[in-house]
Amino acid sequence: LRRRSRCGARDAPPKPQPPASEAGASGQRRCVVRMPVGEDGRLRFPGGGGGLDAGANPEEAVVTSGHRWFEKTQFATSLISPLSCGAVVLFAKDVYIIEMGADVQFMGVVGVILAIWGPCCYPVAGYTLDRDLLASLFPWDKWGRRAPWFLTHSFALAVCTGAVYVPPSLESTFLCVWFLFWGMLLCWILAVLFTCFEAARAEMYPTKEERSEVESV
Repeated sequence: LRRRSRCGARDAPPKPQPPASEAGASGQRRCVVRMPVGEDGRLRFPGGGGGLDAGANPEEAVVTSGHRWFEKTQFATSLISPLSCGAVVLFAKDVYIIEMGADVQFMGVVGVILAIWGPCCYPVAGYTLDRDLLASLFPWDKWGRRAPWFLTHSFALAVCTGAVYVPPSLESTFLCVWFLFWGMLLCWILAVLFTCFEAARAEMYPTKEERSEVESV
């Protein structure tokens, strides 16, 4: 029988409580994810890196990459080469016109083409990075999805940046065509490198605090 309260109303039956393994300290249900435990006693994520301590309280633990400041600095400074080469090629048009005698009007058309081509490379690069085009040479389980693209395109970036400044002929029209060819190739390479960096940063550093630390470097 339900007992009556002081007001004369009957007490409502007690609500069933969820098991301790499924209820947090606040009584709210939480999702329990089973993940493999590494040799160091830390939960492993599919993308590698750090994780939660296996014996830590999930209500208090924070998901992190496990990287130290040195490793974060290494990751952040990987952009030095793309940014430097991009800056060098940015002023190549002036060198072609002033020092090599390229046609000014033709170079203006080349600049417009590159300005349109550059942004179009980014969605195509993002789509290409998710395909397994390099998986036969660089297995995903050892290299991941982004590192092979960043490695190969870094070498290609060095070659293309040097080729821009060594045209085989100084004929006015040929200079414009030469700059257009290598400029389009460099736009694609830089798009791949920057897309690799941004995608890897989001996957390796799950919290906005860590991503902010990488950006600050």
